[in-house]
Amino acid sequence: MKLYSKLSALGAVLVLTTAFASADQIAVVTNFATTTFTGYNSNPANSTPTNNTLLGVSNISAGTVWTHELNNSNWVSWDPNSGPTGGQTAGSCLPPGPCSTYDADGTYTYVLTFTTNGSADYSGVIGVMADDTTNVILNGTNVLVPEGVIGGDTMCSDGQPNCITPFFFNLGTADAGFNNDGVNTLTFVVQQTGTIYQGLDVAGSITGVTPEPNTLMLLGTGLLGSAGALFRKMRAA
Repeated sequence: MKLYSKLSALGAVLVLTTAFASADQIAVVTNFATTTFTGYNSNPANSTPTNNTLLGVSNISAGTVWTHELNNSNWVSWDPNSGPTGGQTAGSCLPPGPCSTYDADGTYTYVLTFTTNGSADYSGVIGVMADDTTNVILNGTNVLVPEGVIGGDTMCSDGQPNCITPFFFNLGTADAGFNNDGVNTLTFVVQQTGTIYQGLDVAGSITGVTPEPNTLMLLGTGLLGSAGALFRKMRAA
């Protein structure tokens, strides 16, 4: 009888440990397909989007003012010529104009969305860089990352997030407002004060663990059935 109890307990433990057997990994990266530019505002204190235009993509080479983009991502900007490799010319250009000079002071808002599938728990790490700096807002309300200190650097922020050193932050179910079954939105309000370059780069992933009820039921039934058969055999002996 003791052996039967032990086997039953073992079955229960194995059932619980295999209840979360399937992992769902979601990439969170900036590129032309995943990110949109939703507005420019000349007042950095007011980040309300003023238009809705797909952004351009600026691939940055190593050794330029901006650090090379993070893994599987692209530096993005409202203007594909915004960045050290864009071939800017002197002068002033207010977005969303057709010119390819440099970006005026103000705020530039970008939106990146990803969809979860109902996993019990999500967690991951995301890296972000920006010129001059940016905040990160989850689903319109929760500020995950405050904007960095602008300081005196006209190329990017003295404080992270900036365009030289990636700033990494955690993202997942524990964050207020996170939707573990549907669309999540990350909003980046890039603050520009240097009136030269402006852009955003984000890369990372989150992983969700999904319960598997069918596997759970089959495993539990099989273990308990084996324990019962062994118990009957012992009684008959």
